[in-house]
Amino acid sequence: MPYDAHGLQKMKIIGYADPKYSSKKGEYEVLVNPEKLDVAYTIEYEEKPAHGNIGTQMKFKKVNPAEMTFNFVFDGTGIIPGTEGKDVAEEISKLMKVICDFDGSIHRPYYCKMIWGNLASDHYYFTIFQGVLTQVTYQYKLFKPNGAPLRAMVVAKFKSAYEHGLRIAMERKSSPDLTHLRTVKEGDKLVLMTEEIYGTTDYYLEVARINGLDDFRQLQPGTQLYFPPIDQLSR
Repeated sequence: MPYDAHGLQKMKIIGYADPKYSSKKGEYEVLVNPEKLDVAYTIEYEEKPAHGNIGTQMKFKKVNPAEMTFNFVFDGTGIIPGTEGKDVAEEISKLMKVICDFDGSIHRPYYCKMIWGNLASDHYYFTIFQGVLTQVTYQYKLFKPNGAPLRAMVVAKFKSAYEHGLRIAMERKSSPDLTHLRTVKEGDKLVLMTEEIYGTTDYYLEVARINGLDDFRQLQPGTQLYFPPIDQLSR
């Protein structure tokens, strides 16, 4: 696998047709790993005047999806190892096909996954971001005598994007509307586990029945218990 001068594997950007990131449509391996990644989180509040004083109340509204900005260098001069003979315009075109081009079969550009890694990682590559392109700009900085670009900087901004069910699960990890699988630890009590997940102890006998527990008072550590969505339980 290709590495850069610092021993890092080259970043790959993979395009997918679906927000579950299961239908791969293409990929691009960068010429030069980005030297910096800008990550931005924004939180929205609604400002309400506080009665009786000059301050304002900041009522939380939402956390917006994370944004990540990548700065990619494209160089065809041969100064950077591994870039010898590369056509900068062609390489930028390959990148754009993965992150920006409109796919008529899905009526939109692709969802993108960025994976990266290093020699010390247990898994050579790991995902650092999943999302969609929101903006891309590129600047040509050096040209051949015939006008062909020799060096360029591409700045690509992405916003995190997930399949709806996964997004809800991430935002509401303890929601009673989701399926939960719990591994019993020493001292766990079914009544308390049920209350933690559903917000009430009303369902512990139903959970015991679903999991085939003969004695719900003596849970065995290491046992996995299934807690279905609340609408699948009967009182």
